[in-house]
Order: sequence, then structure tokens, then C-alpha cells
Amino acid sequence: MLTFALRLCLCLALICSGIALAGSDLQPYHVAVVYNSQSRASRECAELYQRTRRIPAENMLPLSIPMQPRLKDISQAQFETLIACPLLQLGSERNLHFPASRRLALLPIRAMVLMPDLPLRIKAAAVPKGAKAKPWQQTLAASVDSELAQLGSESYPRDRMLANPLFGRSASLTASMSRYLSVCRIDSPSVAVSKRMILRPIEVEAQGGLQGWTVVDYHGPYASGDKWFRTIVDRAIEAGQPVFVDGLRSSLPEHFPMPTPTVMYFGWYEGSANGPFRMHYPKGVPRESSPFRFAPGAVAMHLHSFSATDVTNLGEGWAGALLMRGADVSSGNVWEPYLGGGLRQDVFYERLLQGYCVAEAAAHATPQLSWMGVVLGDPLYRPYPSPPAAVALNPGMRACRDLAQGRYDDALDGMRFILKRSDDDAVLMRTEYAVIEILLLQGKRAEAKAYMERLLLRRAGSDHLYMIRRMLAQHFLAPKPKIPVMRKGEKVKK
Repeated sequence: MLTFALRLCLCLALICSGIALAGSDLQPYHVAVVYNSQSRASRECAELYQRTRRIPAENMLPLSIPMQPRLKDISQAQFETLIACPLLQLGSERNLHFPASRRLALLPIRAMVLMPDLPLRIKAAAVPKGAKAKPWQQTLAASVDSELAQLGSESYPRDRMLANPLFGRSASLTASMSRYLSVCRIDSPSVAVSKRMILRPIEVEAQGGLQGWTVVDYHGPYASGDKWFRTIVDRAIEAGQPVFVDGLRSSLPEHFPMPTPTVMYFGWYEGSANGPFRMHYPKGVPRESSPFRFAPGAVAMHLHSFSATDVTNLGEGWAGALLMRGADVSSGNVWEPYLGGGLRQDVFYERLLQGYCVAEAAAHATPQLSWMGVVLGDPLYRPYPSPPAAVALNPGMRACRDLAQGRYDDALDGMRFILKRSDDDAVLMRTEYAVIEILLLQGKRAEAKAYMERLLLRRAGSDHLYMIRRMLAQHFLAPKPKIPVMRKGEKVKK
């Protein structure tokens, strides 16, 4: 514990910093680390994070959560008993100040990181058998992380989502008027991956930040969402970042040759991880000869209502699979957030490029509190501690920009230009995929089918043969006709 003299010195230092404090960066002493004292993995990850990020001992907050059975889902009462009340008690004992609390304290906490083996979801209120659920009973469901954003508030409505006052802004988390606690989580399908999520971001920062490709897979069910993803493409090109765009309604296919290194991935709208991110291969799907891996420190997110229902399970949603594929930051939803309630990936990407850390970017990109979202990763991680090094706007980047903006003829000309001049097999395959994509988006189905059939002949024996066959079957094989059910004595109509 800090001595009274040390507390006093820290308080005076903060006061003397004056107005400059409001614009200061998030620092390790602003972050509380919450772990499960009954879990060895949780303790080890917490201690590793404390050492690597130099978190003060006062900010290490143990909870005692039963491990048998493991509590992934808890009730609102359990959330209060097992998590909220113990954290507030520890904060009071250590003189920690949570933003939503009106109590003054010497040590301000602006961000929190949850370690493995802590509950993930708060269940909706139980409905008596035979009774119809009331709207408020359903909206009581939330992620533990999002509910903790209001930790310390004396009272707030639990029967609805709450607007985040920092959404879309650039306000500092350390500003004295901010009452938002940014909550992240370090958890994954394995302890080794969780520890990697702690170590690799620091290595990336030491090397100057991320350098590599941004991959955007848009064209979901709603035009407003597609607009967000097109904004990511525009922003990547403005920042001089190499970008690849997929505009088909279907997600990237299995064995797709992702660009190397891929440091950013944003996509929607599929229920479970598939394509190059698939971890479980169903019958008939061959494994890749060289499985795809994200670059160290990569950020990967797939927008879906249930993308993080269980971040430790590779068979549910997206978050766990993306982390296992090498990403160190991800996000998702534990239950249906509705489109306007999920993390805005375009805002998140914009803030990262501007040099904000993950906790700050998440605070600005989260529309609702007491809701369904989780952010997975080190809250202090800054993927771009300085502006990313721009690359020259090449024909591929121009073609991807034209594709995202609906200028299909220009995009097609750009892709064909690349096909004539590149001798890189992976580049050629991605470009040929883009040509097919553009033809389909233009409604030129016969031309797209003929192109795929020629591609099958040229790519005989290639690692990408399965991908081409799958695309051909998906877009052009006619569905099996329905066989009518015959009733006894009925004659077949000619």
C-alpha cells in the first residue's frame, strides 16, 4: 500500500500539473487490473501485465469468483455481489477514484482491464414460466465489461442502453470531467494467446508501430453499416496505408491469399469465423498448406450481433478465432446490440491512426453503455504511436478505392493493369478474385462465370483451386428443384 506521504506527493503532483492534466495521455497509474484470485491463469496474466506495463500495486484488484463451474454468465445480483461491490470496496480501501463515483480520491482510475476467468455476460431477468417477457427484462442483459463502465455511479437506469457521452468525440479519458471508465479485457481460447496479447503490443510499440495491410470486407445487410466500412477504406488511403477491399455480400472464401503482413481487418456480416480465419474445418473443406496468420500487434474485428458470445470458444462467433489467428486486439458483442449499439469500427480505426491507445479509441467508438460490447486487448496499446509511414498510392490502392466508392469500371481497369505487370502469385490471385468480384457487382454474371471457368484451368494444382470452385458453386450452381409431395391417388401433372 502507498504511504500517506507518497499519496500526498502524488496528489500535489497532479494538482501542480494544472490544466495540462486534462490533455495528458492515459498512463499506467490510470489503469486498474482486475483478476480472479481463484484462477492461476488469471493471476499469472495479471502479474505479467503489471510487470510489463509497470502498473502500481495499488491498482491490482483481485476478485474471488468460483471456478467450478466456471461462471461465464451471471445474474444482475451476482454481478453486484461478486464484481461491483468488491471492486468498490477495494477502491475505497486503496483510495482509488472511479470516474462515475462522486467520491473524491487521490488515485484516479480511467481504464480497467479484465483478466481471464472472469464472467463475461449478465443475463436478462428471468421470466416466469408461461409469462410474456417485458421489454425491460430483456434490456437488463449486458456484457460485464460494458456494465462496469458505470462503476461507482450511485444510480442509473438498468432497463435500457445508455448513451456514451464520449462517443464520436476526441476528449481525453484523463479529463477531470469525464465520468466514463473504459473497460477492456485480455482473454482468449488459450492462456498462451492471452499472454501474447500482453507482450506483443509492447514489442510493436518499441519498433515504431504497425506497418502493413488493412483488409476491409464490407457489403452487409444494411447500407448504413457499409458506409462505415467505406469510411475505413477512405481513411486508410488518406493515411497512405495499403488496403484490400472485398465488396461481395459473401465473406472472404476459404484459402483466400490474404496480403502479408495484414495488420488491420474489418469485416461483416457472418455468424461464425470462416474463410481464411476459420479454425475448425468441416467435412469437405481441406486445410490450407500455409495457414494465415495476422502480423504481431494486429487489430481484427468482425461486426456481428453474437461475435463474442464466448471469447474462449473457437466454435462461437469471431473474437476467439481472430485472436487464435494472431490478432492481439479484437471486439464483439455478447448478445444482440442492434446495428447502432455496436462498436463503430470506422471511429475506432480513425482514433488508432491518430495515435490514441486502445482504451481511448474504444471510448470514442462505443455508442452505448450498459450494453453488449466487449473490447479485447491491452488498453494502453498504441498501434500507431507516431503517424504511420505512408506508401505511394499505387494502382492497386486506387482500384480498391474505386471499388469501395462504386466506380466499378475504373476499378476493373486498375485490376487488369496489375494482372499485366505483376509476377507475384498471391498478388495475382487476389487481383483475379477482385476482377470476379467487380464483374458480379456489375451484374455481368455470364462474364464472371466464364472468367472463373478459365481460372480453374489456369490454376489446376494450385493451392487456390478449392477457393475458385467454391466461388463458382456459390454464385452459379442452381439450387436443387423442390420435389412435390404426392398425395395418395394423385396423378402426376405433365
